[in-house]
Formats: sequence, C-alpha cells, structure tokens
Amino acid sequence: MSLEKIIKKYWGEIKKKPNVNGYSSTLKPKIIKGVEHPKIQCFRIYVTRKIPEAQLGKEDIILKDVENVKTDVVEIGEIKALKIDKTKKFRPAPAGVSIGHPNISAGTLGWFGKDNKTGKTLIISNNHVIANENKASIGDPILQPGKYDGGSYPQDEIGKLEKFIPISFQEYKCPFRRAVHRFSKLLKLIKEKENLTDIAAATPKNLGDIEFNIVDIGGVKGKRLPSLGDQTQKSGRTTCHTTNGKVIDLDWSGSVVYARGIAFFVDQILVEGKNFSAGGDSGSLILDTDNNASAWLFAGSETYTIGNKIDNIEKLLNIKLTTV
Repeated sequence: MSLEKIIKKYWGEIKKKPNVNGYSSTLKPKIIKGVEHPKIQCFRIYVTRKIPEAQLGKEDIILKDVENVKTDVVEIGEIKALKIDKTKKFRPAPAGVSIGHPNISAGTLGWFGKDNKTGKTLIISNNHVIANENKASIGDPILQPGKYDGGSYPQDEIGKLEKFIPISFQEYKCPFRRAVHRFSKLLKLIKEKENLTDIAAATPKNLGDIEFNIVDIGGVKGKRLPSLGDQTQKSGRTTCHTTNGKVIDLDWSGSVVYARGIAFFVDQILVEGKNFSAGGDSGSLILDTDNNASAWLFAGSETYTIGNKIDNIEKLLNIKLTTV
C-alpha cells in the first residue's frame, strides 16, 4: 500500500493519540539517537512530546509499522504561529518595528536609503515620526522602540536625526500660531506650499544596529510606480503585515490632519483596504507583491491609506533607496 493510501486510511485515528501534531507525506529516514539512517525508510509521525511506551495506555501507542511500512515518532514540540512584538527593542533592528523621536509616541521604522551626497546609510521614516512635525533639531536622538513603547534615552537610541523635509501647514491648532499664520497670509508675508512628502532620515549609531529586512516581508528588490488596481503590502508597528491594500488613485490630493494642524498634500498614492493601516504604522514602506517599493505610508483612515511616491522622496531627501 502506498504511503498516500496509508495516511488516508490511518491518519484519522493516529491524530487522536496523545501529543500527535503532524506527519510527513513522504517516507523519511528513521532517526535513531539523533542520527538519520537512510536505509530504514519510515512513515514519520510528529508529536509535541515523546512519552515512553510504559507510560502510555495500549490504545495510545503508535504502531511500529502500518501495512508493512515502519513508523518513526519524532518530537518537535508545540507548533505555534511565529510572530514578534514589534513594540520591543531590536538590535539589529529590522524595518517594520517601533521607532520615534523622544517627543512623540511611536511610529514605524520604514526602510533604509543611502545619502547621495555623503554615501551614509540612513534610517527612513516620516517627518512626524522622527522629526516631530518640524519641531525637532538635526542631531536629536531617535529611539527604537519609540517612547510610547518604552523607549528612552540614551539606552534605546538607535541613531540621530540627519535631515527632514519640512511639512508646510495651511492651518495651526495652536490659537497663537494660527493667528500669526493667518495674519502673515493676509499681509502676503508667507506663501502656502503644497506638500509632496512627510519624510525624514536618521543616521544609525552603528550599522550593526540595523537589519536590511522588513519583518514578514523580507528585503526590498527595487522600486516601481504602482498601477491602478495593484495589490499592496506593508509591515507596520501596529497592524503588522497586511496584504489587503489596492491602489485606487495615483495622484490623490487632499488635506491631512496632524497634531500641529492641517497640511495639504498633492501627487500621492491612495490605497484602499479596511485596516490595511492604523495609528503607529506611519513610516511603513508600502510594497507591491514582488517586494518593489510603491509608496511611503504616512496617513490614512480606517479604510484608506495615503503614501508618498518614492521618486518624490528620493529627489527631495536626496537619497537612493536601498535594495537587497
């Protein structure tokens, strides 16, 4: 009888026995004292814990052979879905985990780039995550994990703020700042600017403190402007790995609400997908299904996510996206 037929006939009963949690669908060498013996081919049955036969009831013992095929019981422990707590401290730190300026709660370490001028490797995330909506100073410490997740200075410093693209606000929440801003506009002392990016970069303290890998996704293969209808994925601090995003607009323009006020953005990628992202995922890199960078997540609602175009980020921040 073939192994396939044996499994079909006997697995229903075998799986009821204590600790049994799986099997191999092809014959495998018998393992004796940790060594495989290729000459003895067996139907391998996996268990969470191997118990001596003397401690088992007769009905719980797995037969030593089934239909003239030897069996081999192998202990592999309890199998659990593997996941990491992205709010914890990681060294080296991959992309997709908690990060932030000491004066904000926490966002996501998105990915890495290389400075076109200096050649430095940089950690990339949003302005509002590591530059505190323009209020940070160059050289400020960046924490991993972010402050909300228990990060503190100096023990959790992963790098220092290198540069950021300022966000231009069209309205401020602070009454005094709002009044000054409105008065300045009235006198035409300032000109409102449209935003292309919410982005910033930090220099890692040590290159050994970062890992060129996005949790649950892997490395970035390249960059590609998405097409309408493309499926997207991202790995963020809060909602982790999500794959239900669909690109529905390649040139979205609109207002985004920040802690400081309201800013107007143009030329953005709009992704549809309920719970594709949530608060704390800001800074995540949005990729297509082939691991090409599509956009940099910075805002959204329960059903929609907004991302900066990669070309705009590379141009304005003067970097080149790291690929592996």
